[in-house]
Amino acid sequence: MRELKTATNDVERKVLVNRLKEIDKTRSAMPCFAPMDGNFKRLKYVRYADDSLLGIIGSKEDAVKIKDDIKAFPCRQTGIGTIGRENARHSY
Repeated sequence: MRELKTATNDVERKVLVNRLKEIDKTRSAMPCFAPMDGNFKRLKYVRYADDSLLGIIGSKEDAVKIKDDIKAFPCRQTGIGTIGRENARHSY
């Protein structure tokens, strides 16, 4: 990029622009992450009225920890009891 700013003639500038376009094409072809990477984690959620659905990409241990954190949240924040077992469903 610095070379493009200091280019003096049009031919040199066109060569540099073409080189930058090739680099950009190569970069855009590379994935920004590997979805099957063992260190890759993601949490997606959907909330509708009083229902929530959580999707976790990660290990089962991650899912269990998040579930436990969610179950403990009402006690920590409001002082009310825990969520009843009939209201907390999970699938692995």
